[in-house]
Amino acid sequence: MNMPNGWMIDSLVDAESTTEIAVTFLEESLVEKIEISGLNHLLGYSKNPFNRFQSTSEPFNENIDCNWSEHNKLIKNIIIDAF
Repeated sequence: MNMPNGWMIDSLVDAESTTEIAVTFLEESLVEKIEISGLNHLLGYSKNPFNRFQSTSEPFNENIDCNWSEHNKLIKNIIIDAF
């Protein structure tokens, strides 16, 4: 994979640290605990502390969790409202 100039691949420790900061912020915003035990870090890279990209995956079962489309809309609104 070719990285753009000035961008570096993040370590798993960096990705987990960034996730922890974001989850803490969202939990304070929602006043609710966020469960991320199934979160898998796939790829992360950054240019500086303010320009980062992270790709993650998490299991989702519509029979247990709910309709994916509705859940995705909810997540998008939570992120928009928080940031």
